[in-house]
Amino acid sequence: LKGATLLSLLQIPAGCINRYALIMSKLAEATSPMHPDCAGLLACKQKILRLADEIKIKVKDADNVDQVLMIHQALVGAPFGVKAQRRLVLQGELSRIATNSKSGEDRTYILFTDLLLFVRPKQESKRTILQYKGHIILECARIRALSIEEAGGREHCLEITSSFQGVDTLNTTFMGSSTVYVLKAGSKDEQKEWLDKTKTVIERLDEEDKAKKRKESFSSFHLPCTKDQRYLLSSSSKQKTSSE
Repeated sequence: LKGATLLSLLQIPAGCINRYALIMSKLAEATSPMHPDCAGLLACKQKILRLADEIKIKVKDADNVDQVLMIHQALVGAPFGVKAQRRLVLQGELSRIATNSKSGEDRTYILFTDLLLFVRPKQESKRTILQYKGHIILECARIRALSIEEAGGREHCLEITSSFQGVDTLNTTFMGSSTVYVLKAGSKDEQKEWLDKTKTVIERLDEEDKAKKRKESFSSFHLPCTKDQRYLLSSSSKQKTSSE
């Protein structure tokens, strides 16, 4: 423990939770049902297994957050900053197919839970930086696989249509016209993985947008009346009563 910090000491139990769960499981299984501690050991086993599953999910999410932060730290020239709720979904090499072009533009594509980023990695001062080349807002976007005929004889192509473009500097977005992107994967399996995961992100964003609109619509019908509004409603009601 020489050189250990307070933080590292506090992290030791969380790092050993899987070992604790394994030991407790073996102890509970090796204990006779007739033993007075058997029921307590089985209950303890279930609790520690549930705790291990909960910690595993949180550790996995924390690792994902670290990856997102590392990407943003290496990112140069991007018109947006990191968001607390942003998570990494997928990253890899794709080629963007330009109209009337026989060759594609190879870039590293990074799929987050709210946008698709494309960058060009390059070495600079003993570190790799990610030069920003563009991004696609995935809110209300659409993605589909293209046939070889639709892709001009190319295999494993995807078409992404963004309903709007923009940047989220300071978490705001500029609206613009829709754009169609044609991307080529390296294989059929890669095409399917990008298609499925991007579609999942888009569907989740669509559901969140619908839920937000329903909440706003509900709130608009239940806004508290101001003093002036209550006076006008009361006056209107009295006038209606007197006229009857």
